[in-house]
Order: sequence, then structure tokens, then C-alpha cells
Amino acid sequence: MPAENSCGLPRMDRQRLINLIAAIAAITVFGFALGLMFPLLSLIMEKDGIAPNVISPSASAEVMFRIAGSADEVLRTAKQVEPAVAVEEVLRVPMVRLHTIADLPAAVFPFTTDIPFLDRWGTPILFGPGSFLVAHTAEEHLAIDEMDAAIAAYERIAASLMAVRA
Repeated sequence: MPAENSCGLPRMDRQRLINLIAAIAAITVFGFALGLMFPLLSLIMEKDGIAPNVISPSASAEVMFRIAGSADEVLRTAKQVEPAVAVEEVLRVPMVRLHTIADLPAAVFPFTTDIPFLDRWGTPILFGPGSFLVAHTAEEHLAIDEMDAAIAAYERIAASLMAVRA
């Protein structure tokens, strides 16, 4: 086993952690260079029963990019950090153009959706009340006035789609 550093972490594991952090920084820079939105990052430090004051001997990270171009180019660019760390494509969601409704605000968000996999359901529209910042969390909530506004918006969406089909 390699000699330990002052934190009780083997030097080899310390280097792997340094490589991981450097790779996250490099991939983020690559993403900006490709004109991508800021990546979503999950960094997981596994304790494996080690004391809280000791750096974990293992870690993993997931960096996800929301793109509107070539996923192959993003993956090829991200793989430039190999062999310092392993790069693996975990999920590729196909790009889809969403329909917009006149007079309803539209925005781009750095998150994914299942809509590309629901391609037989008709015109793709992504709409929902509330804040995406708390969506799908224990803090998700909706004020009554937001619910009332959403009902009115859903009525406008339905009317707009029915007018297109007429």
C-alpha cells in the first residue's frame, strides 16, 4: 500500500482526487468554449467508514451539459481529460424543438425533460407552474394564485392548439 500523507490518505488516492477536481474544472472550461450553458455538477465523496476528518479514498462526479448541438462533439471534448479520470456517457436525451404559445413567456432552462421520449403524444409543449428551483424536491410548493394563473394558461394553451388544428 502506498505511503499515507498527513491526512491519512494514501498518496495514490490523493492524486486520483486531485485528478478528478482538475478534470471537473477542465470539462467546465471545455463546455464554455463550446458555448454550452453552465454544466450541472454532482460530486460524490464516499466515506467508506473513514473518520470525518480524513479525505475519502474514493469519489465520483457527474457533469451534465444541456446542449443544442452535437453530443458527439461534447463527449469528444470531455474525453480530453482521460486517462487522468475516466469519462463515461451515462445518458443522451435527443434534442427536440418545443412548441411555443403566443403571449405565454418562453425560456431556456439547464435541465432535461422526458418530452423527447414522448414523441407520439402530439405537439411537444413544456409548461408548468411554480419554480424549477424547487421542482421535484421536498420543498416543492405552489401558491394558490400561481395555481389560478396556471389554470388560465392551460386554457390558453388548449385553445391555441385547437385553433391550429381547425
